[in-house]
Amino acid sequence: MPEPRATWAPVLLGVAGAALTAVATAKPWASAGSAADSLSAAGLSGAGEEPLALALALVALAAWGALLVTRGRFRVVVAGLGLLAAAGVVATGLVEHGAVQDAVRTAVSDHLALSPKAAAAIDVGLTGWYWVSLLAAVATVVAFALALRAIGRIPSMGGRYDAPGTVAERARTEPRTQTEIWKALDEGVDPTEESGL
Repeated sequence: MPEPRATWAPVLLGVAGAALTAVATAKPWASAGSAADSLSAAGLSGAGEEPLALALALVALAAWGALLVTRGRFRVVVAGLGLLAAAGVVATGLVEHGAVQDAVRTAVSDHLALSPKAAAAIDVGLTGWYWVSLLAAVATVVAFALALRAIGRIPSMGGRYDAPGTVAERARTEPRTQTEIWKALDEGVDPTEESGL
């Protein structure tokens, strides 16, 4: 049965990619080299971070959890939302990398009370976390696209995890044997409700 394994591949890739994206976007994307030590000592280490990318990465990660517990059209909506969030991380990284570097440069300049000319000469570069977040976000986008393509074949949680009302409705429409009554009790359905006892 190779098909179930193939349908799990985008889910595993997506969860790993989204988790790595969330970790990488929580780290500084830009650093001022030796000035980074003085930044962290002054409590300004957040200057190289991009909160929007982190928020979008967390949305993409949550979408994978929701995708596994939903069915039908809502599942397509969740996957589409996750795809947009992961693409948003990529777009944010491509658009904001200069702004993140400028924020670090400004933080160092303000902390060290440098002149504008000296501030412009500060060497600020992108960290490895920036590149990791971009690559992981691209992998997450690909995984969501694959999941959307195979959305009907991706396994979901079984019916036993449905809301109690759904289980009760199904139990009322099925013929009642002793085995089914015990099974209904295991699922949280009270068989005496039907008989009015």
